[in-house]
Amino acid sequence: MLPERYDEAIDQIKKGMDIEPNVPWGPLYLASVYALKGEYEQAITEADKIISALPTLDDLMVFSFLGWVYAVSGQQEKARNFLNRMLDLRARRYVDAYLIGEVYAGLGEKDKAFEWINRAYEERAGQMIFIEVDPWIKNLRSDLRYKELLKKVGFEK
Repeated sequence: MLPERYDEAIDQIKKGMDIEPNVPWGPLYLASVYALKGEYEQAITEADKIISALPTLDDLMVFSFLGWVYAVSGQQEKARNFLNRMLDLRARRYVDAYLIGEVYAGLGEKDKAFEWINRAYEERAGQMIFIEVDPWIKNLRSDLRYKELLKKVGFEK
């Protein structure tokens, strides 16, 4: 497991944002790290900046980031809004099931999270490569289904 070096991550992200302030990934990563650190007010502040800067969001990675950040920060309605947008899009085009599973994990809906992450495995979704280190699904790690998934993917013997 990777060490949780959140303060270092925050410092590095802020340095990057100073260099290139108009790239939306900076605030996205910053919101995520604040949420992982448990600083939910800061996480929401950063997430809200993204929404106000990009009113016509249509990027699935952004939906996943924001859905997860809002979910773990207690903003369930906002999280479900992004989750529903992802589910609606999936009805019309490919959406990586793993991204949906992450948001369900953030909402604490483990059964749904495993359903979608298993679907991602079956679809050979690209995001599956992160399953072993993904901090957004760390609440799933104590579940036997997580260990079974790791074995199926080939990360655990």
